[in-house]
Amino acid sequence: MKKIKLLKSWTHDEKVFGPDTLLNVNEELAEKLIEDGIAMAYDPDAEKAAEKAAQEEQEKQAKLIKQSVEQALAAQKQLEKKTTVVEVKSVADPSGGFKNFGEFAYDVYKSRSKVSAKLANWQQKQTMQEGDDAQGGYLVPVEFSAKLLQTALENTIMVPRATFVPMKTNRIEIPAMFDTDHSGGEFFGGVTIYRTGETAQKTKSKPTFGTVQLNLHKITGLAAVTDSLLEDSAISIEPILNKTFGQAMAFTMDDDFINGDGVGKPVGYLNCAALVEVARAGAGAIAAADILTMYARMPEASKANAVWIANHNTLPQLATMTIGDTPVFIPAGGLSQKPHDTMLGRPLLWTEKVPTLGTEGDLGFIDPTQYLVGAKAPGLKPKVDVSIHLWFDYDLTAFRFVLRYDGVCWWKTSMTPKNGSAMSPFVVLTDAEEE
Repeated sequence: MKKIKLLKSWTHDEKVFGPDTLLNVNEELAEKLIEDGIAMAYDPDAEKAAEKAAQEEQEKQAKLIKQSVEQALAAQKQLEKKTTVVEVKSVADPSGGFKNFGEFAYDVYKSRSKVSAKLANWQQKQTMQEGDDAQGGYLVPVEFSAKLLQTALENTIMVPRATFVPMKTNRIEIPAMFDTDHSGGEFFGGVTIYRTGETAQKTKSKPTFGTVQLNLHKITGLAAVTDSLLEDSAISIEPILNKTFGQAMAFTMDDDFINGDGVGKPVGYLNCAALVEVARAGAGAIAAADILTMYARMPEASKANAVWIANHNTLPQLATMTIGDTPVFIPAGGLSQKPHDTMLGRPLLWTEKVPTLGTEGDLGFIDPTQYLVGAKAPGLKPKVDVSIHLWFDYDLTAFRFVLRYDGVCWWKTSMTPKNGSAMSPFVVLTDAEEE
């Protein structure tokens, strides 16, 4: 007979023995249970020795921890004796002490003859960081430059809907899974599902990941304001510059994220490798069948976020579109009613930035959340500064903004489903197929 200790539950003669149970069994059965990992040979002397060693090691570790804590407390007390604690409160003011952007602009203009106390204080704070008037201009307080971004976001299609990636460096790589083909039984980037028996060996599979790159690109805007406007109505500068700079930034960013070719600028969705093109039923036209086909090519997971983006020249085609004799876009009241703002339940956005009617991309159905927009953390914040020197001889004050960002489609290619045509979060209408 041999004494064993069970490592897991074991049933014998319809009786269940739990883990840690000590049993005396014959040699043959003992060897089998040990070989199967159900039990281990029991040696009371060895077990007691192991328990004693474990207890001694535990006591040793506890003693070391106690000594370390006592030493740390002693060092802290010595440090407190030598250190004078001073409470420092932040006095940072994002407005630079100015009531509004107009007051700041007026003080910059008047600095040609005399620098105000507020501007001198603001200049002193910024000299060591961004530059001062001796270098050609004053940095605009962040509170006012942030308003330019707010105006831009209100006018852009892509940025508020895209996935934003904060960047600490000028270049980063984002993981992108190669989920490109379900037709061969592989899903979600190379994971293959097998049906195995209870004791059959499992087949190895692992997902395949790639990356997409974001590299910051810079745009710069420049505007001139007459000195007479600054002299007579400085308060009107803020809404004027917010609108003009904001609209300029919004237009440029949208154009980049839609049409960009990746050369010194982002790669727009019209040029991404994952783009799915749907051939229109008739040249230079848009039919209801085109809309339905585009909708069908959008992955199900993306339909809840997808939007239609159309050139304004497509409106006559959409307005006269029918299924049989029934109009499908103009409401029941006909031309007396405003056209629908949706198609198949998804928002319809109009823009001049996509190609005109009859050209590839005049109508798109995209999921903006699958487009990445990168900028220096914490967000898209333009740097704005002002100079009284650039056009001094023309009695003009120059305002400049600098913004750095990038954009790229998150999908590296379209996806072939198990059954059916290729799908993508970026679907556009293209030229009619030649007969």
